[in-house]
Amino acid sequence: MQKRESESKNSDISEGNEKFAIEENDKLCADAPNGHCENDKEIARNVAEVRELEVDGEKQAYDCDISPDNGDEHTSGDNLLGDEKTAMHTGEDCVVPCDTTFNVRVVEEKLNSVCLDWNLLDDIEVYKIEKYHRRRGWEQVAWVGYAPTTIENLAESFTYRLRIKGQRFSESHGLFEDVKVSPEFLVTTLAPQPTALCLHRAIKKGQQFLVKRILRRRPSLLDYPGPNSYLPLANAIMSGEHCVTDVLLSHGASVHTGNPLNGRTPLQLAFYHGRLAVARILLNRKAQLEATDINGMTACHFAVDANQLELLRFALENGANVNATDACGWSLLSRAVVMGADACILKLLLTYGADAKSVDKLGKTCVDLAHIYKNDIASDYLVKALRPK
Repeated sequence: MQKRESESKNSDISEGNEKFAIEENDKLCADAPNGHCENDKEIARNVAEVRELEVDGEKQAYDCDISPDNGDEHTSGDNLLGDEKTAMHTGEDCVVPCDTTFNVRVVEEKLNSVCLDWNLLDDIEVYKIEKYHRRRGWEQVAWVGYAPTTIENLAESFTYRLRIKGQRFSESHGLFEDVKVSPEFLVTTLAPQPTALCLHRAIKKGQQFLVKRILRRRPSLLDYPGPNSYLPLANAIMSGEHCVTDVLLSHGASVHTGNPLNGRTPLQLAFYHGRLAVARILLNRKAQLEATDINGMTACHFAVDANQLELLRFALENGANVNATDACGWSLLSRAVVMGADACILKLLLTYGADAKSVDKLGKTCVDLAHIYKNDIASDYLVKALRPK
């Protein structure tokens, strides 16, 4: 009864609104010349308002059918779509049981391949090995019936997520079906072999742990020179990386060759760059104090050239030849004069018995060289040293 009364009321309201719109329209037409309405838009607006009122009445009647008792029956479209999506995403992996009896083992990891081994199961005929891709999901990489097996064509220095599926032929479906699946496991291919340039850069940056890893992978790099033609130990000494020097020596770096082209030794470089601690270590490892390069220079010549007083004293204390000459016939004292060494170097050499009257291959004495190279300090000091006492 209440529903019928509401419908009758709505119809009465709509009829009254329609009559009101017609009366307003007649008034406008009567006022207009020639019996035509001045504003046709006003007519259209009145008719539209009447229709909207009718539609609103129908909506109100329709809304009255939804009550708290039957409100649960009406669900939104989003929820239905969500239920459909949930129903569609039922993965097939949930059906295949995960079996730990596979006991997968990584036998060997190489640059572009890995070798896998696992327990062969009695109820399995073939095994499908899959790798996981972030966008494409699980992809088959091998389909074998035996173990161990090698997976080829892998990227170098990359970690893969793998799993093994056991399959058995189904007579009813005419294909192999998944029966069991192993737990997921990770394999990593090896990185490319390090080069001499890699070792050279690691030494320059003082990365001792990286140097260890490189030499562990490729110990032969100790005998390969860097871009500057110096061997790794020589580069470490010149860079002042004492920890790296210890690493190289512990891996068997040679203490006799620093640069194969010019014949310079690690000890000579240590003397030139003032590495006293390294020089002690090299001498303890049987480095030759009197070894010469292609110019005939000894470690003491390098110490004189670089004005390294402490290294020169260390060498002389350990029995170095104070009168050793290079390819030009220059002794340590002659070279100190030519290179403009400090007076303390001259004094140290004379103290250890350097011959101030020695001549080079051109017959020049130390005093002559001091005049030629305009070394007044050395000239005055040598003249005083040569005076008879």
